[in-house]
Amino acid sequence: MVDPRGVGVTLTSRHKRLLASRAANRAMITETWLGVSPLARQLAREWETFAPARADHVKALFDESLMSDASVRELIRTCSAVVGLHPDQATGAIVDCGLVMNKPWAVVPCCVFPSRYPHRLDQSGKTARTTGQLVEHLMGRAAGTRRCTLPCEGASDAVWWKPPDGYMKRDVESEGGLVGREDWRWPSAPPGVADKTRGPFQLKALADSLNE
Repeated sequence: MVDPRGVGVTLTSRHKRLLASRAANRAMITETWLGVSPLARQLAREWETFAPARADHVKALFDESLMSDASVRELIRTCSAVVGLHPDQATGAIVDCGLVMNKPWAVVPCCVFPSRYPHRLDQSGKTARTTGQLVEHLMGRAAGTRRCTLPCEGASDAVWWKPPDGYMKRDVESEGGLVGREDWRWPSAPPGVADKTRGPFQLKALADSLNE
């Protein structure tokens, strides 16, 4: 979890019982069953990969400055996906981070902050001022972006993307620095992103220094 607030993630007794149950169930799946059953392989994969002993907390804003910390940069480079549930100001950065790092991403937008992000435009070209308009804007950041509605109260429109077949990884560091547009600085735009788009994280002085 990346969040400047709080003291981290605490696993409740219910979480601990759930994780213990999954570990016990995984232990019951034999190698023979794995060899003949797709269901067994699916369950084993789910129970193995979602059984953390603890949840790490990076106490920082989720923006491109995370890439200045070597340990956090490696965490982002090796994670399997970037996800935000009502992530407020970090919504756009999560989307662009996934695009830059070639990671699947998913966000459930809530608050919009139109005065802070006036360059986020909906399909009509107007500044996004509602959650629905923000969803429209995020849908246009890269080709192949999808949306669905989650069965929950409140803001429930999920926007997500995964790298298409043949999409080449972008090594941010080898491309000469963190330079780009929108909410996360990239060396070049991902497929389907309009060249005219801009965003709140301008950091012009840093961009100029990287280009010298």
